[in-house]
Amino acid sequence: MSKIDTTAMLIHILASVLSKTWRYHAINMRDTTVQEGAKGVIFCTWHETILALSRYVNRLDQFSLLVSGSKDGQRLSAIFKRWKASIVTGSSSRGGMSAVRNAVRALTTGQNLVITPDGPRGPRREIKEGVALIAKLSGALVVPLYVQPNSYWRLTSWDRFMIPWPFTKITVQFGEALTVGKNDTIDSVQSSFFSTMEQCMNGPQQKVNL
Repeated sequence: MSKIDTTAMLIHILASVLSKTWRYHAINMRDTTVQEGAKGVIFCTWHETILALSRYVNRLDQFSLLVSGSKDGQRLSAIFKRWKASIVTGSSSRGGMSAVRNAVRALTTGQNLVITPDGPRGPRREIKEGVALIAKLSGALVVPLYVQPNSYWRLTSWDRFMIPWPFTKITVQFGEALTVGKNDTIDSVQSSFFSTMEQCMNGPQQKVNL
């Protein structure tokens, strides 16, 4: 068994035990069902929250996670696959074209896609060009997700990765959908992404128990 497989297995065991105790609350939750022949939706969340969000996403249909090909990404991918999550592989940093192609293909075939726009290596909470390009080429709606556990540990990694405590409540807030036009510049798309993420974090809250 490789080092990545061993590490992923250990993290998977710990995360599986913890995640079974987490309780989710949705805010402004939208229908995530994709109609036949329609495009999927891009859901964006910061890299630090992907573990906290993972079990919630696993409850929904027609969802895939965009995971980088880095060692950390391979570990995350191995964990999510153990949870039977659908994975799209490739780094969206620096306009990584394999990730762009795979993501656009998934969206145009009706898969919703969860993307961490500041991944895989940061800087923290900075929107990468590749994610903006995916939105432009696919024409998919972009919906920000603000994920906040009530109690959590933070790692000293570049993203200050969050690990929710046992039995904590995790809020998943859906923001307003963003439409990206083919004539929009990458810079303007990145700016719009960041603005919608900020609005989602600071917007009105209406909780729905899940």
